[in-house]
Amino acid sequence: AFPLLCCCPLLKCEPLLAARVAMQSIKRFLESHAGDKKIKLYLVCDHDKNLIDALQQECIISDERFIVIVSSDPQAIVSLGQHDASCKSLAVETDKLFVRGKRPSRGRAGVVFDASGPLNSPGYLGKATSSQYAGHGHGVLGDAYAVKLHASSPLYSKQKCHKVFYVVVPSRNDAHDDYMEDEAKFEKLLGKCYESFLNLFYSIAD
Repeated sequence: AFPLLCCCPLLKCEPLLAARVAMQSIKRFLESHAGDKKIKLYLVCDHDKNLIDALQQECIISDERFIVIVSSDPQAIVSLGQHDASCKSLAVETDKLFVRGKRPSRGRAGVVFDASGPLNSPGYLGKATSSQYAGHGHGVLGDAYAVKLHASSPLYSKQKCHKVFYVVVPSRNDAHDDYMEDEAKFEKLLGKCYESFLNLFYSIAD
């Protein structure tokens, strides 16, 4: 029961920074669980030259448990469960894609949103996401959360995916309320995001 790791949107706007933090975090995680051969960590990314170049430049991982899949197909993030029974969970970039209560415009996030709840119940994931925060209305920056999918959802019944994981990420967009200008603080917090996410799904799966 290990997830597919979906690329953070930051990989497209600041690919070298995001790729470096992601690779360092993943490397530390795999090293800390060196004896666990059940782990399969999939990084699904788009056909984006800048992104691919950044990942190749920053990839410091030589571990057969870490697998990179390059695909622009929005279904790629969810269809792997049909081919690898160990993929019981998947990750999305941020809670903001779901707590708004409407379908995200992004390809993979939209696919997850559509297939997470019972048929004809597109708001399921938004409600389940909001309920994680115990009435506070938002999550804690840097923390990771898990949402159990509805048993009758296509993701659960057909793709064999049981949970969606997401993390509350900082923003580098100066038009956002949670914009973080200090790059050093941002990089440290982004590392905390990956660490929180990886440790959460491992503790649940374990």
